[in-house]
Amino acid sequence: MFGFGLPLLELGVSISHVNTAAGLNARFEDSENDTHLPDYRINGLLVHTNDGWADVEIHDRSKELGFVSLSYIRRDVSRQHRMPIFFSKTYRDVPWMPNDLIGSGVILNSSAAFTPLCFYVTDSASSNRNYYGCGGKIAAANPESPFDFPGHFARYGFDEVPHLLDHKRRSVEPFADVYVPGVGIETCSLYGIRDSFDYDRRLLASWHTTCSFAIDKGSFDVALGFSKRYIRNYNEFLVREWSGQPNPVAAVFYVTSSSGKAIEDADSAQFRRVAEKIRWSHFISSGSYLPVLRLDLDAFSNRQVDLLQSRWTDASLSKALLNWALGN
Repeated sequence: MFGFGLPLLELGVSISHVNTAAGLNARFEDSENDTHLPDYRINGLLVHTNDGWADVEIHDRSKELGFVSLSYIRRDVSRQHRMPIFFSKTYRDVPWMPNDLIGSGVILNSSAAFTPLCFYVTDSASSNRNYYGCGGKIAAANPESPFDFPGHFARYGFDEVPHLLDHKRRSVEPFADVYVPGVGIETCSLYGIRDSFDYDRRLLASWHTTCSFAIDKGSFDVALGFSKRYIRNYNEFLVREWSGQPNPVAAVFYVTSSSGKAIEDADSAQFRRVAEKIRWSHFISSGSYLPVLRLDLDAFSNRQVDLLQSRWTDASLSKALLNWALGN
């Protein structure tokens, strides 16, 4: 009895993980939403590439900042992104990034009780912004090439810099003082952006001046309109860090490339080991055994490739179940 019990338990877990991958793949392909909820709750995936600040667990840097940075990926949105998630073949060139982390990450359960903060249509350098990553870009001292903030704001009719767009470093304010339930922490409305034809490169493509969209359905639709029209690297979706809250992570992933063009097999193997270590650490502390899934970068350019795959396939599971039933 014991001899069969452990394999059966493993098979049960594997079936669950295959189903998780299938469900997440369906969300990546889906763009329909006839509900009152914003798309990120209904379709697409919220993906965080590990940066040493957060993975399944929240580490000191994210606790200090108060948020976790993710990307919203979806077939029709990500096809306009040169780099849909924070990963490239040059990952070893990122000076502050541990080499063994950037190829792994986590995917949120989109129906979990995480707190969405704001959304940027491009990389916003969120760690250098006030107000939980959603405010103005903090200006670095650069006497040789200072950014003309007074001129920028005057161009948009501001006599003085709006509070949320302040580019001077501010101490962290109480969350309830800056967060509006159902809206988040947004600044795009200050510039009068109302639809995705209001394209202004100064507002949407520059770290200094890009604005944050609200997280309600209408505002998120406008932001996705920009994402689908203009070529970008990854976008940024910020959520409040979840330490002390129910964990919202649905799966751990590591990047692969079925064609071998986006990443080499040896690197993928290294990333898999890191992902499994993250899963195991979380299991030891929580008892929750999360799926570890392959995220195939080729899927962003090839519709025939599934974005996520489990170690098991439907065929291999069927064979394993048959072998178990026959006692082989």
